[in-house]
Amino acid sequence: MSNAQEGVISMRRSLTFLGLTADPGAKVWGKVDLVGDADGIYPQAPLGIVNGISDGPTAWLLAGIHGDEIEAIAAAQRIFRDLDPSRLAGAVVCLIVTNPTAFTAWKRESPVDGRDLDEVFPGSQRGTFSERLAHTLISSIRSLATEDDCVLTLEGGGRSVFSARLIEVRGSGDENEERSMRLAEAACNPNLKIVVRLALKKGAGEWAVIHERSITTVLVRDVSVERLSIECGSMGLLREADILAHYDAIFNILAYKKMYDKPIRKPDGEIIKVPENARVLPTRRGLWKRDVDVGMKVVKTQRLAAVLDEMGNEVEVLEAPFDGLVLYIRGFGLVDPLAGELGNRYGINVGRYQ
Repeated sequence: MSNAQEGVISMRRSLTFLGLTADPGAKVWGKVDLVGDADGIYPQAPLGIVNGISDGPTAWLLAGIHGDEIEAIAAAQRIFRDLDPSRLAGAVVCLIVTNPTAFTAWKRESPVDGRDLDEVFPGSQRGTFSERLAHTLISSIRSLATEDDCVLTLEGGGRSVFSARLIEVRGSGDENEERSMRLAEAACNPNLKIVVRLALKKGAGEWAVIHERSITTVLVRDVSVERLSIECGSMGLLREADILAHYDAIFNILAYKKMYDKPIRKPDGEIIKVPENARVLPTRRGLWKRDVDVGMKVVKTQRLAAVLDEMGNEVEVLEAPFDGLVLYIRGFGLVDPLAGELGNRYGINVGRYQ
């Protein structure tokens, strides 16, 4: 190693997160305990840290917040594998499986307490399993993150949702939204060019309420990191295009933030910006028959799906609330809106097309 190289490396410090340490110019991985489980009952989370050779921001990648969103997990594995610390300024911290008990069960929620991890932040040190996990994550990131950093959740449709490939930006109406929106546009690539704004103000509807306690909403109350949710994946099919959409988005972001010297992969055609979206839910029990696909343009009152009774009669028809784009289609088979949490798994999200 040359003296010049030694001088560059000395600019960086070692980075320790959740007990795992990476020296400057190093790539390390290990399994970490997220809930203080001294008895080893619960599986540990695979964590990778790539520490660059010069100073720069940290990109925090969280995949597998929902255990059935396996396309994001596959992408995180590939991203960590291909990152070269000698080409990196700053660091990339990659939780490859953020919610290991949910992943082991291949479910959205942890089977330990039935909670959705991304709906319990900031969590609690004395709460349920998911609340303790959330507390560990957000307090550990909060202690290290700066405003130059970005927090990127890698997500997807899971095993019961068809999802368009899209990026969600929290609509906070401030400078953080503007910075995050620019980051989202930079992340777009040949397999990903829809950017959805999720309003976080009161009166924005159910969709905003769902995200009130997500990590990307709660964390910025303490540190104004850029924040995105990258949603690519459907039904656990592990399609290559979904994995590549995540992969290219992350490397585009690293290039945009001048952290990595990899060419940006630009999208084909214009980026589609969706300023708002609405969730259309069934109210009747029966067979769930959808009539549209994700990514499809629809016009106001266009038929989206129907609920059929035992004899095949339509007992309910769902229609588009406005001209827009189909973003998510939840559920398949038999729909039962009265079946507790399962009932909320059905419905169609339509984004207003702009």
